[in-house]
Amino acid sequence: MEENQTTLVIQKIIETRKLLGISQKQIAEHLNVSAPHYNQIEKGTNNLKLEVFLQIAEKLGVPAFTLLYDEEKDKAIFDREAQFRVDSLEQKANNLEKENARLLKHIQKLDNDISMLKEIIKLRRTIEKQQREIMLQLKELSEIAINTKKRLVNFTTDYLDNLSENQFDTIKQSKPELQHLDLAAYISLQKRSLGIELDQTQEDPIWPKLLKAYEQLDEDTL
Repeated sequence: MEENQTTLVIQKIIETRKLLGISQKQIAEHLNVSAPHYNQIEKGTNNLKLEVFLQIAEKLGVPAFTLLYDEEKDKAIFDREAQFRVDSLEQKANNLEKENARLLKHIQKLDNDISMLKEIIKLRRTIEKQQREIMLQLKELSEIAINTKKRLVNFTTDYLDNLSENQFDTIKQSKPELQHLDLAAYISLQKRSLGIELDQTQEDPIWPKLLKAYEQLDEDTL
C-alpha cells in the first residue's frame, strides 16, 4: 500500500479496534506476532502487508473494504459523480425537450400538409364532377346534332327525290352553270355535296370522336 493510504488504513484499524474493545494483544495473538511488533504496525514503523491487513480485518470481524473507506474523500468523489450524473441527465432532458419541440413542429407541418391534401382532393372531385357534367352535356349535344342532321338529310333527300322536271327547269333558269345537267345528275350532285351517297348519311367526324371520348372515360374518375 502507498504510505498515505497505509496511514489512513491504520487509523481506521485503530478506531475500529477501540470501538469494538479489542486490545493490541488480542490482535497480535491472532496474527501470531508479539504485542510490541503489532504496536509498531499501528505506529507505522512496521510495514502493513496485505495478508496481515486481511487477518486484522478478520479479527475485527468487519469486511476489509470498510477499513479502506475514507469517508470524506469518498463522499467528495461520490458527490462529484452524483453531480456529473445530474448534469448529464439535465443535458439529456434538454436534448429531449429540443427534440420534442422539433417533432411537434414536424407534426404540425404534417397536419398542414394533410389539410392541404384534403383540399386538393376535394377540389379534384369538384373538377371531376364538372367534367362529368360537361361530358354528359356534350353527349346530349352530339345526339341532338346527329338527329338534327339526320332530319335535315331526310328532308333534303325527300325534296330532291320529289323534285320535278319543271322545278328543275326553274332552278336552271336562275343558275346558268347547271344548263348542262339533267335532273338525275343534278340530284346526284346535290346529294354528294350534302354528304349523302346511295341514300345513306355520313355524320360529321367531330361527334363520333366526342362520343368515343365520353365512352372511354374512367368510371373511377367520373
